[in-house]
Amino acid sequence: MTTRMHLEQQVRIWKDRFKDHRALDFVNPMLDLSQTIGNPRVIVWEKPGTHIESIRFILSGTYLCCVGDLGDSVLQWSQIITPQFLATCDFHYWFGKKRAWPGANQDWKQWEESVAASWANDQVNDFRTEERDVPGWCVQLVEKNGCLDTFTEVASEVYDATGDSELASSISRAGLVPDCNAISQWVGLQMALHKLGIRKEAL
Repeated sequence: MTTRMHLEQQVRIWKDRFKDHRALDFVNPMLDLSQTIGNPRVIVWEKPGTHIESIRFILSGTYLCCVGDLGDSVLQWSQIITPQFLATCDFHYWFGKKRAWPGANQDWKQWEESVAASWANDQVNDFRTEERDVPGWCVQLVEKNGCLDTFTEVASEVYDATGDSELASSISRAGLVPDCNAISQWVGLQMALHKLGIRKEAL
């Protein structure tokens, strides 16, 4: 499973989990408070009758805060943000704006063994398709029960042997994918904006 496939799978999962959620927009429609830093706009995304997997999206000036059952995070843009603007943000652009996320590593990513294993298998297949010998490091990744330490160690060995920093980086980052909470927050916001009539297309 590649990183792209992982993202698509997670989007499908969260769309299904959010199918019964509703969006509440706490703002006077005659006065867009998101234009004023001191008066935040709050969009609540929750399942009626329960707070399970609920998220509050707080827009305040250039900042967006996501608070709730699916983790807390802070994102920042260089301009004042509005719901209309956020409705245009694809996941990768959104993900690049993260500024704070409790417990996350500096890349706001998590390591997934299945994604790393899929990447290693793809490498083996690429070498075989090109009728080249499959290198030992590639076989090692496929044959071992993968874990982050294994990929990190192999990346270091490849760099020491070849000096190929690009390949070593690809190996060490093979299983890193966006944190599932980040994906759920983006999906939730886009679905909420669609239900509020701000985003035209459904996900």
